[in-house]
Amino acid sequence: MYLRSVNQQGEVGTKLLCSKSRVDPVKKVTLQRLELCGDLLLAQLIQKTVPALNLKNDRILLWTDSTIVLSWLATSASKRKKCFANRVSQIQELTAGCERRHVASAINLANFI
Repeated sequence: MYLRSVNQQGEVGTKLLCSKSRVDPVKKVTLQRLELCGDLLLAQLIQKTVPALNLKNDRILLWTDSTIVLSWLATSASKRKKCFANRVSQIQELTAGCERRHVASAINLANFI
């Protein structure tokens, strides 16, 4: 999670605020499911972190390189299998009011860490 700020002189600053990761499960899981779980992890991190900052935030942008997850989150959760529907609805609830954006995998900084 990065924090981007603009001071009174109009100077922009960006800092790494926090991060969280999980190890892939031993059991075989599809890439789509891993991407969805990663987005849920982000939603949970935002829910706990943003209120603690006590800052005036104009907007929260959520970036992903997964077009599949973006399409799932743009539709009703009830159209998915139960395991996906539960995660999708939880993400939608936790990130209500946030803007979602796509970043190409080739330029996604998270892929280089």
